[in-house]
This record gives sequence, structure tokens and C-alpha cells, in this order.
Amino acid sequence: MLGDELLPAADQVPRKEVKNGVVQTALLIIANCAGAGILSLPKAMNQSGLVTGSILVVCAAILSAYTADVLGRCYSLIERRKKGTELAGADGDVSENSYFTRSPYAAIGWEAAGSAGAAAVTVAQVLTQFCVLVLFFLISGINLNKLLPQHSSLFFSLTCAGALAPLMLLRPGHVWGTAILAILASVILVIVVVILCATDAPHDPYTPPPQITFSTFGSAFGVILFGFGGHAILPALQATLHDPTPARFRQAIFGSFGVCTAMYLASSISSVRTLGGAVGSDILTNFSGPIDSFGLVAVTVHLLFAAVTVHIPLGQIMDHYFCATDFSVRQVAIRATTMGCVALLIWAIGTHFFCVM
Repeated sequence: MLGDELLPAADQVPRKEVKNGVVQTALLIIANCAGAGILSLPKAMNQSGLVTGSILVVCAAILSAYTADVLGRCYSLIERRKKGTELAGADGDVSENSYFTRSPYAAIGWEAAGSAGAAAVTVAQVLTQFCVLVLFFLISGINLNKLLPQHSSLFFSLTCAGALAPLMLLRPGHVWGTAILAILASVILVIVVVILCATDAPHDPYTPPPQITFSTFGSAFGVILFGFGGHAILPALQATLHDPTPARFRQAIFGSFGVCTAMYLASSISSVRTLGGAVGSDILTNFSGPIDSFGLVAVTVHLLFAAVTVHIPLGQIMDHYFCATDFSVRQVAIRATTMGCVALLIWAIGTHFFCVM
């Protein structure tokens, strides 16, 4: 059996997972993707041209939605196979505490390439989610330092990591409430950017757009694709979807990526039309005044609540391999150790967060 071969004791861990609906799953995907991309995509669109950049955003959304749908179909194929072996009397555990449910991405890797595939996927997933978690706290600390310069960005990053550590105990079925807060912050951020561009708010003077080169085009496309990332969490979200058929998961995917696309286009097009070549890597730095500060608060709120969502697959993998039950002493110790490692890396890196990216 898959779970027994990877971790014999893991399937003996009792757990009861709360299931999400299509809308809740879509909210979690939006919270995981949108946010920082709202600030960085305007420069990417500027580097690739307004029309070409808009097309790239749409193409990236379609490509990301397609690959997400492929992951959803892979998950469903394995689920049906395991249920089939269970009905035939074989050992096909699809219970809520099985390896397949708790580490679905690694289970897909196992089905595709055996134990090497499962190990490779697990390592990549853990490293990705851990580094994104560190990155979110680093950027949050930098944003808060801009608002309250009397304390360092390192102080704010470590404080945020410590304050949010208890929320990392939440399961996927419980965190969609934080997803709503993250999405509201992102929507507010888009509205702030559009208002800043549409009014006479103080901003850098308009300059002609830069010449598009192969280098700038490639860099822009990479940033745009990064704005639709977050695939590492998708199998974990499908595992907690009520009746996780490909059709139902596809609804969540298309709805979430559609919303992200609309948000990205609204902020990017308005920014490029207003600032031209003056658009910075963080669009809020081109403006000044109280609305700019409000935008910093909005993006920071999004990053902090999105960090809880980003932690989902990381926490599930740790729980599985250490046989931790929900809210047990062992799980608390795992979360404390994980967030301690996050804080240690934040302290070691300081403001040089590009090495984490």
C-alpha cells in the first residue's frame, strides 16, 4: 500500500477533516495567488508593452488554470483507483487519515514515478512553501517598517511570525475565513491603485515606456507567471473539497484564476497608462500620501493571512511524517519548531529576501 510503504504508522493517526465547498476552495486559491502580484505586475506589463502584457496575463492565467486542472484530474484518477482496489478487497486506503489524503501531491508523484517521485515532490513542496512563508513575513516586515520606521523590518517580521504561529494549527477546512480577509485586503489594494491612478494623487511624472527587448520580455513573463503560482497547495485543497470530482474542482480553479486575472489587469493597465516607464517594481512606491500608506496596510494584511494558507501543505506533510493528531502536544511542537525555523531564516537573511525567492 502507498501509505504503508512510505510511513507505516501514519495511517493509524485518527483525524476528522472539515470539507470545503467549491466557493470556499476558490477563495483559498485566490488568497494563495493574488496579493504581491498586484504590486509587481504593473512593471512587468510595462516591460512587455501594454497590449502584449495584457495578452501575457491572460495567457498565463489560461496556462496556470490548465495545469491546475491537470493536477485535479491526476488526483481524481488516483482516488478512483484506490477506491477500486478497496472495493476489490485489496489494501486501498482512502480514509481521511491516509497518506493519499494528507500528502496528495506526493501521492501523485508516487503514482507517476514511484518512491523517487514521491520524495522529489515532497522535498520540492516543503522547500517551496517554507521559502514562500519566509518571504511573506519578510515583505510584511519591510512594509510595516515603512509605516513605523521607529522599529526595524526585522523586528516586524519576527513579531508577525510569532503572532501568527497559533493560526498555523488550523486545518484546510478551517482557514477559508482567513482567506476572505486576505481577498478583501487584495480587493482594497486594487481599488487603491486604481483610485491613485484615476485621481490627482501625487505620483512620479509620466515617462515614455521603455524599449521592449528579449531580456525585458522574458523577465516580464516570469513575473507574470509567478503571479499565478501556488500550485503546490492545489492537491491539498482538492483533498478537502466535498465531492472532489474534476468538474467541481475545475469550477473552483476557473473562478479563482478569473478573479485574479481581473484584479491584475485592473491594477496593471491603470498603472502603466498613468506612469508609463516610471512604473517601479512596487507600484505603491510611485505614489505618496495617506492612500499609499493605506495600500501598504492592505497588502501586508493579505500577505499575513495568505501565509496561513501557504502553510497548509507544509503542515499536512509534517503531521503525516510525525504522526501528529490535530491540536495535540506533538502537533504544537511541530508548529513551534517550523515557525522557529522560519524566524531563524528571517533573522539570518534580514532584508536580502531575493535569495529566498
